[in-house]
Amino acid sequence: MLALALRLLPVFVFPSIHYPDEIFQAVEQAHRLVYGTGLVPWEFVYGTRSWLLPSTIAWLMEFARIFGDGPDFYMPVIGIAFAALSASSALCAFLWGRRFYGLPGGIVAGAFAALWIDLVYFAPHPLSEVAAAHVLVIGAYLAKGMDAFHAACAGVHVHARAGQIAAERIGTEGVIARDVIEALPRALGARS
Repeated sequence: MLALALRLLPVFVFPSIHYPDEIFQAVEQAHRLVYGTGLVPWEFVYGTRSWLLPSTIAWLMEFARIFGDGPDFYMPVIGIAFAALSASSALCAFLWGRRFYGLPGGIVAGAFAALWIDLVYFAPHPLSEVAAAHVLVIGAYLAKGMDAFHAACAGVHVHARAGQIAAERIGTEGVIARDVIEALPRALGARS
């Protein structure tokens, strides 16, 4: 619950746009699907961007229409959905830590995932890199033959460890999604 509460702060207390891609590559394209208007970036003209993220956000926009039309209604719904996806990392990290290192390990792993500032800040931002990182590590863990719940837990743990490895190599202010992805093999090897 703490992880979700912290991730909702950027949605309701400190709403912001960190990168223009949040709007132009995700929300704007979802807006075009739902409302029929919006700018068309060249990546969508030439088919170099996937429609997976914008179409997912479009579903959230359609859901938000229950409460009203416009960004005052759909932006919080989008933020809450992305924050919830990210907040699952704290529970998963706790369960993975507990599985491998007992209750103290679970508490430490869960606390790191719940309180890590980058995970908190970027959680509600509809960036393809953020969403893909969560899905990537969960999918990688599912490929190991575990049940879905434990796969999600392991995915979050590996994602967090990859972020730490990238930050040790580059510094916390210079890490981007590509650095975390490049650190995944090392994080997967260090999990035992």
